[in-house]
Amino acid sequence: DLAAPRLYSDTYVLQFIHQMSKIGLTNYAASLSSAVREDITEHYKACLTETMSLYEMSKDTLLEKGLYIRSPYFPN
Repeated sequence: DLAAPRLYSDTYVLQFIHQMSKIGLTNYAASLSSAVREDITEHYKACLTETMSLYEMSKDTLLEKGLYIRSPYFPN
């Protein structure tokens, strides 16, 4: 139904993409470190590169929108 209301807000979707890209980075790095075959290693390298790009895009968008939660900062 094209007239149905949206299920999720843009903010939720953006936060979801950001969190899933963080999980993907962890999992692809672990898979890359345990891969032995060269073709599988190249596959995980490509996946890791693409996921890093997705992570950076989602982080930059969150920062632009003022939605990124930064770590607390204490001046010296």
